[in-house]
Amino acid sequence: VAGPYCPAYFGDFPDGLYNGCEIYDYAVGYPFNLIPGDGVDPTGAREHWRMDSVSGTTPGLFGGLNLTANGAVTVDVPGRVGNALRMDGAFTDYLVSTNADFNPGDSLFGFTGWVRLNAADFSDDHQILGRWLTPTRSYSLIITGSRIVWRVSSNGITEVNVDCGFDIELGEWVFFACWHDHVANTINVKTNGNPTQSTAHAAGISATGLTQFRVGGSQENLVPELSIDSLTYWKD
Repeated sequence: VAGPYCPAYFGDFPDGLYNGCEIYDYAVGYPFNLIPGDGVDPTGAREHWRMDSVSGTTPGLFGGLNLTANGAVTVDVPGRVGNALRMDGAFTDYLVSTNADFNPGDSLFGFTGWVRLNAADFSDDHQILGRWLTPTRSYSLIITGSRIVWRVSSNGITEVNVDCGFDIELGEWVFFACWHDHVANTINVKTNGNPTQSTAHAAGISATGLTQFRVGGSQENLVPELSIDSLTYWKD
């Protein structure tokens, strides 16, 4: 199963090529450079956040979708690529936006990035990113147990989810890709170079309400205990 954009390991493309450009070397961990004009076609990339610093706002690299810090969001040195942003204290620690672009509805969209779980064990659930608050749930990427799970809702309440299929390790950086494909009618997730895991979903994504998009602490009170780096939002 191929991802819709084929960025780094977005779908089953272990050569790390996107539109013929080498954008990711898994052996050394360098991600693609999404600055237009630097040799990589950013088609489909709506926004990219380096997650290198925070001073009230975490700027988007080229799409204008800045994220505002709430609570205790700190710089983690070193991160996976440069610095990272760390959210460890409470469910009120997150980056947030209310921009309507994060409400994609029934379309082709997804996210890629790096995450590290800083918790002491796997006893709690942790949100990586999402728009998720009953009765206006849309999508959410979480760590539950030792798995990364991508979940979506078509009616703002009930969910359909897909498990990444492979355990993650405490304190280790993991590359993730998650996406919704409205043509194939699937939701999909993968970690590192592992095979894509997919679940059928033809009912679309709820676009109701004014739910915030958050990176980190969730509106349903999940404490993040995460470090996040090099996050990209993909949307057709």
